Amino acid sequence: MAFGTTGARSLYFVAAEWPEFGPPFTRGQFFTFMTDRQVPPTNNGAERALRPSVVFRKVTNGFRSLWGADVHALTRSVIGTARLNGIAAYQAIENALRGTVSFLS
Repeated sequence: MAFGTTGARSLYFVAAEWPEFGPPFTRGQFFTFMTDRQVPPTNNGAERALRPSVVFRKVTNGFRSLWGADVHALTRSVIGTARLNGIAAYQAIENALRGTVSFLS
């Protein structure tokens, strides 16, 4: 990935701002799916998880504030994680607001 691309700049920004995450990637991480059968070889799952937010952003012509975008992203994250763990959206949001996040239904 060339440094001039948006993705590369984002990765290097994250690495610079939060050094505890380490370098953005290492060569060994590219082929993890070959040694660990639970890791999918594509990012299709991530793309599908992002799709509802992208459609929402396009239909509404974006967010009017950074706060609104952050709230939407956090809410989608909580709901998406809950869905993967078999928890209802309402229950997940309620648990997150109470600070009692649990993935045991």
